[in-house]
Amino acid sequence: MENQQNEIQALQKELAYYKKQLDRLSGNTVGSQYAFAQLSNISKKYINSFKLMADLQRSFSFYTRKEILYEEFMEGIFSHLFLDRVVLLEMIAGKKALKPISSRGFGEEEKIKINELEINIPDDFLTQKKSLLISSEIDLNEFEKLLQKQLQTPYFILIPLVKNQQVWGALSVGMQNEFKPLSYLSFSASNIDMFESLAGIISAMTLQLEQREIMEKERNRIARDMHDDIGAELSKISVTCGSLKKEFGDSERLIKELEMIKSSTEAIVNNIGNIIWALNPINNTTENLLAYLREYAYEYLEMHGLKPSFLFPKNIESFLLTHEVRTHIFMVIKEALHNIVKHAKATTVTICILIDADKFSCSITDDGTGFSDVQKNIFGNGLRNMQQRITEIGGQLNIQSQPEKGSTLLLEVVI
Repeated sequence: MENQQNEIQALQKELAYYKKQLDRLSGNTVGSQYAFAQLSNISKKYINSFKLMADLQRSFSFYTRKEILYEEFMEGIFSHLFLDRVVLLEMIAGKKALKPISSRGFGEEEKIKINELEINIPDDFLTQKKSLLISSEIDLNEFEKLLQKQLQTPYFILIPLVKNQQVWGALSVGMQNEFKPLSYLSFSASNIDMFESLAGIISAMTLQLEQREIMEKERNRIARDMHDDIGAELSKISVTCGSLKKEFGDSERLIKELEMIKSSTEAIVNNIGNIIWALNPINNTTENLLAYLREYAYEYLEMHGLKPSFLFPKNIESFLLTHEVRTHIFMVIKEALHNIVKHAKATTVTICILIDADKFSCSITDDGTGFSDVQKNIFGNGLRNMQQRITEIGGQLNIQSQPEKGSTLLLEVVI
């Protein structure tokens, strides 16, 4: 009996040992799984931030105003990085203070308070340009406590937005809890570099948009000056030549020279009109491009006795184009029509244009004399310039022709 009790006790001790080992192994396994899940979710957040950067850069050419860019940025960073509250702020002119321009994650009453904020910031935030972390591990100073209250967020990172070496605003990314079980991401200093990268992207894009706006204003000024000054003066010359022709009708040589001056002046006026259209940013859409191309081609070809035919989309979805893409497409088509008028001896010209979500395609076909590969040298610089223009905007240009069988120009550009 005593032996049986000893055996039972020995078995109980052995069982207790194995149970202890099992508990230890189980705890290690759960801990490892937890650590792996945390690492996995941190990686996902970095991947999401890179995707957000890529999406913003890819669609940058379509942002016409900073407000649109900011809304896209705020929506992306709020929804993809599992944040509770995000605020974008900018410096108030003439003050060392920030005001909100966009926010996410606040209730209606909270948002009213956020929109009315004016946050005075210390000099060291402007000079050092260092991000500010508010967490439970940090003893807060008076400014940080005030900031915590004003932004209605207990834990956050405030990242300065910098352009041209100056702080122009700040990005606040915050959470109600430092640690969220579902996201496995502690809100700590280790996250700052990710948010600083996003802040750098938004600052760079803001600067580019401002530069683009300055360029567009300058284009408008140049176009206005050309129309009001140069165009008006050239028109006067053309009218004067017409009057002199009537007055000196008996001098054949003089009439010829006046006619040449008048024709040259009218050609310059027309070219100035084309330049003014190209400079005006309001025309940066596929709809305006097609309307102008049809009008220009019809007038130019009819003037030279050619019969134009157009195959254009019936329903045009208006896509935004960059100034460079729009201008280069027009100048190449203009040069192609000029070559047909000057060299092809054609009677008809067909212009076909197709537009889908990401591609502009154009073919121009004439029934003229055509040319061989050797004869291409006749067009020399003209063809090289056309090819260079299309290459600069990432497109393709191909010219197909045979003697006495006309020519076809094929043009494709990703838009």
